[in-house]
Amino acid sequence: MLGSKFLSSVVLVNAIELKAPKTRELIDQLKGMDLERVLIVITGEQNNLKLAARNLRNVDVCDVAHIDPVRLVAFDNVLLTVDALKKVEQHLSA
Repeated sequence: MLGSKFLSSVVLVNAIELKAPKTRELIDQLKGMDLERVLIVITGEQNNLKLAARNLRNVDVCDVAHIDPVRLVAFDNVLLTVDALKKVEQHLSA
């Protein structure tokens, strides 16, 4: 069940970059990808992204090290960067 839900709602992008911690900029990017209830999985510190998302009720940002099944099923969509996906693959293959 988790596998089928996860595979149908994953969006992969090269990077998610915000020039400033502006919530409006993040909303516009997510609308451009037709994403609403979304978990954004990243690697490293992306303070602008975290600050922009903190005011959004249906958006959460977490590092690869902190994803878990409960977080994954709480959102309709998962937005992963390519680097985050590579780290997930490394973690699962270990």
